[in-house]
Amino acid sequence: MVLPGYPGGRVGSCRAGFCFSPPSIRLCNKLPNPQALLMDTALCRLSIHNAEFYAYHGAKDAERILGGKFQVDADLFYDATAAARSDNLHFALNYERVLECIQHVVYENSYHLLETLAFRLLRALFQQFPQLRHARVRVRKLYVPLRYAVEWIEVEQEAHRDSPLFAPETPHG
Repeated sequence: MVLPGYPGGRVGSCRAGFCFSPPSIRLCNKLPNPQALLMDTALCRLSIHNAEFYAYHGAKDAERILGGKFQVDADLFYDATAAARSDNLHFALNYERVLECIQHVVYENSYHLLETLAFRLLRALFQQFPQLRHARVRVRKLYVPLRYAVEWIEVEQEAHRDSPLFAPETPHG
């Protein structure tokens, strides 16, 4: 993807700068969009790809009874300056804790819609990780029980921390 005003004009794999790339997790200082260049700090992206779960989501009763395979991707943007300078996990967005959060949301309820699952994932991530500024999640249902041949169905949602949808809930009173 080409973005005007973005360093190098392209968004893609990590080539320069701070990168860490085990097989399914990529950490890089790429910015989420050109507007982020105007911010006072550079954001780091932690990407998790193909976290797989067997869960019970779907619009059909059989899907919620028999279950199926789901995959979740997450692109999480945060200020990693303190983590990079100190080389201390305490200041980083710990991907093991992120995966625990995702697993909890995937297993806590049975949802009819992938859109609901994606929304709940975003909400939980913003609630659990205060350093998170921007997030994008993709939820895939594999082996969809349709009369059409499809490999998977995917929903993608993204949000900024300051979105009113993800503001901390206040008690009514």
